[in-house]
Amino acid sequence: MKAHELYAAVDPSFVSTIFDWFRANDKNVYRSAIATLAANRKLRPVYVEKKSLPDQYAWLHKTLKLKACETIGEHILQAYLMTGQQSMLSMFCDGLGIPHDGKGSVVGDLPKKSMLSA
Repeated sequence: MKAHELYAAVDPSFVSTIFDWFRANDKNVYRSAIATLAANRKLRPVYVEKKSLPDQYAWLHKTLKLKACETIGEHILQAYLMTGQQSMLSMFCDGLGIPHDGKGSVVGDLPKKSMLSA
């Protein structure tokens, strides 16, 4: 699945959770997402920033569903998973027997085959 398809399939509350996390932990990513998505839609970021928070999230979610916003959607998911969900990534790697740095980043090359199925 591509990023825009993931955003189309997920519940809006999950997207709100992602952006709540960025607002609390890395406001620069949140502001950058707004600026990039607004520019992609030929809007000024202030147009989005003046909206209420629920309306901002709804606009961000609606915009991330567009194929034209694929790249920023991927970056947001990657940043959220690598910084906001490190324990989940670590458990995932542990479950598949993939060596990692304790924060979910793979150490070395990915195995050709899961060590669990070996």
